Amino acid sequence: MILRIIKNELHGIKRYLLFEVGYIFFDLMTLVIINGVLGDIFPENTEIRNLLLFLFALLLNLTFYLQAKKISIGIVETIIGKIRWGIIEKVHRTDLESFEKLGKSSIYNTITMDTQTLSDVAHTFGWVNDALLICASLLAYQFIICKPAFFFTAGIFGLGALIYTTEILLAKKWFHQAREREKKLFDAIGGVIYGFKELKINDRKNDHFFNQALVKRSAENRLARTRAENALAFGNVTASFFEWAAFIPILFIIPAFGRFSIHELAVSVVSLLFFPFNLIKDTIPYLLRGWIAVERIEALIKTLETLKSDEPEGAVLEEEPGRFKELQYRNLCFSYLDRKGNPAFSIDHIDLSIIPGEILFITGGNGSGKSTLIKTLVGLYTPVSGSIEKDGEAISTSALRNLFSVVFFDCHLFDRLYGLGTVEVRQVEMLLKTLGLDEIVSFRENRFTPLTLSGGQRKRLTLLEALLEEKPVYVFDEWAADQSPRFRDYFYHHLLPTLKKQGKTVIAVTHDDQFFHMADRVLKMDYGRFARE
Repeated sequence: MILRIIKNELHGIKRYLLFEVGYIFFDLMTLVIINGVLGDIFPENTEIRNLLLFLFALLLNLTFYLQAKKISIGIVETIIGKIRWGIIEKVHRTDLESFEKLGKSSIYNTITMDTQTLSDVAHTFGWVNDALLICASLLAYQFIICKPAFFFTAGIFGLGALIYTTEILLAKKWFHQAREREKKLFDAIGGVIYGFKELKINDRKNDHFFNQALVKRSAENRLARTRAENALAFGNVTASFFEWAAFIPILFIIPAFGRFSIHELAVSVVSLLFFPFNLIKDTIPYLLRGWIAVERIEALIKTLETLKSDEPEGAVLEEEPGRFKELQYRNLCFSYLDRKGNPAFSIDHIDLSIIPGEILFITGGNGSGKSTLIKTLVGLYTPVSGSIEKDGEAISTSALRNLFSVVFFDCHLFDRLYGLGTVEVRQVEMLLKTLGLDEIVSFRENRFTPLTLSGGQRKRLTLLEALLEEKPVYVFDEWAADQSPRFRDYFYHHLLPTLKKQGKTVIAVTHDDQFFHMADRVLKMDYGRFARE
């Protein structure tokens, strides 16, 4: 994908190279003028045309340089934007099962960290490109002035580049290992942040976790990074040695033959002084990190391209969810697969009929398959067998999802009301008051603030957003589990009957058996199936 995006920018790249070559030409021209003046040190009558020619070359040099940089900046930001959007678009079309297997952290880190690293490095690459073109031009100039100096310089630089490249590849290996160990370290840090209560309550567990997870993984990450940086440092020292070693033949070997003028040797020395060694040495480590970022981006793109997509490109979404008389699930089966492709856990033989205005409770122990069932019923998981029909006709996955509004147990709270169009502020404020959030959360310009809420408050605000969607079927995954008695009573005795009167279907996953009488049906899950009463 990256190569395809770059090919699409070939026109801009050609323009950039045109101005880059112009910049290098006039940069070299200024050096030629300087060496020409140095060849006639302290002349009695300095010609004004040399000064004018120097200023002319300098002005064109800066003009071409600025234009080349403007073009390169535009190209880089366009390419990075397309790469980032391409990844997001592929994630957008990926089904939930594949997304969960891939993992949130790898996607998030690549979209944010790796693409940003690539963006920074891409701009740095422009500087290295300048430096390499200048080096090539100076070597060509040196070849014209003094061929022995050119061959000595090219040979020394070639040997230095070979040794330096070896160190860079070694550093790249250690940076890769550091990145992998860094992921494990971040997981451990996540354990500190999200498992703080569990660790704090048990000193022995806290100390063991600290020493085995944090200290050990931090040391492993530090060791890999230290080795990588040491390889870079050795490479820089090697490059510095060969940088100065290039002066040895010009100053101590070539003059011994006595066949070269002082001017030729002086021009060769001045040419070496113009070589942008430090720029190349300082930017190579950044290019190395960019190289690693490109590999990780390419790996993620290839992985995403192999995943299932339940939303083909160009698909038109159904605007209105539509009503139904009956939603039928016949002999549904869905399985989680292990790494070898064998079923690890399954729900099967699911036969269910849903009608408008019905309250359905689903209960069962931990691991019985309730969450998997919900994800399959609403179309987030694609069943491996069975059929789903709306009013006797097969329904697509996209159309099925459009019937449901779901408040998940681990719901994510968005700060804005996306996908709802114009919303009456008064209606939102009334719901905030009903849900006890009016003194905590404010709604301004289609946005909720603040979002630093407790678990129960977050679920109530997510419920508010779900109610505004006005879908035919509402699914609540243990919504009342962490609510106070006041809002638990509101949920069962007010909200569910109100939705029923409106002709909405309610599917609630719950363990509150004292409220089972509020349901029209109570279904129990056991080992991936509906248990027989």
